[in-house]
Amino acid sequence: MHPRSFPSVAALGFSLLSLSALAADLSPDQLLNKAQAEQKAYLATVKELVDVDTGTGQAPGLKTVSALLVERLKAMGAEVTTTPAAPSAGDNIVGTFKGNGTRSFLLMVHYDTVFGPGTAAKRPFRLD
Repeated sequence: MHPRSFPSVAALGFSLLSLSALAADLSPDQLLNKAQAEQKAYLATVKELVDVDTGTGQAPGLKTVSALLVERLKAMGAEVTTTPAAPSAGDNIVGTFKGNGTRSFLLMVHYDTVFGPGTAAKRPFRLD
């Protein structure tokens, strides 16, 4: 997987969480229609995340993306806690969703990349 795609994985995970409650009650065609309806918002989220320099240790960008992720998790109804990811920059973010089922689901991502400062400006989000 290309390192710049990790924020994309986070965005995909959030999208899947928002659709998962509906998926059990929808036909494949209905689910496809719902996913297509969310595509514009999904791509906007991916752009917002990948157009920020989030290299390991790049505190300003990591702070920006951490705030975006926390905001998104809370908007989806998560109880969110953050702790500093010392000794590095950024935060560990935990979003907990309370359900009424008997199963648990864990989605783990990281939102730092291996790219140096200025990479986001040199290689902005685009669709090929």
